[in-house]
Amino acid sequence: MKIPEINCILSDREIADMVDGIYKQNHEYYTIDENGFILGYKDQKRLAEKEYFTELLCKWRNINRWLNNGASPYERVTLAMIEEKEKERDTLYRQIENALNGKSVINNNEENLPNVLNTDKAKAILQKVIAAELCDSNYKWNGTIQLLSYFADIMSRYLKLTNKMDKDGNIQTSWKPFETLFGYEGKVQGIDKLKGAKQNWMKNNTKFEPTGHEKIDALFE
Repeated sequence: MKIPEINCILSDREIADMVDGIYKQNHEYYTIDENGFILGYKDQKRLAEKEYFTELLCKWRNINRWLNNGASPYERVTLAMIEEKEKERDTLYRQIENALNGKSVINNNEENLPNVLNTDKAKAILQKVIAAELCDSNYKWNGTIQLLSYFADIMSRYLKLTNKMDKDGNIQTSWKPFETLFGYEGKVQGIDKLKGAKQNWMKNNTKFEPTGHEKIDALFE
């Protein structure tokens, strides 16, 4: 499939056609019961790539609208802002072009993944994390350390990384893989950083629901 010119403003129909051209859906795409009802997707990794590719196309369109039609009348535009938008568009354009040429749309940097996170189930969620812009493709976290701690807490249980119980009978969290992946290794006052972030939050709250936790919850729906 040929990619349009870089300054093209795509329609909804054009975006849908480009996505469907790569991620064709058929009976092999779904898990289907004996009555023909769709139970879910067989390949969560492929689904995450499809969602991410759609996001890239929409971002590309939005940037071109901004560059071609101008910003809001309440926004003072500088040359530096325009140059930054053009750089972002160039990056998006290369990613989209690679996808159209059959290359993976997401750079997983799988060589950096801890072994327990280098599984299809884990990578499908990590791709959603990147697509949601909670981190970049090099796993640089974009949110607060409390939100990363919340993600690690949920993800550890989702992947069943440990069966150890705490003194209250709750499944413990395996913090180490996430501290390694996202670059939060080390201790603060003798406590692992992500574990400490949760403990600090709980000093003033009854539930561990840091700001933005809904974005994390949506990854597992």
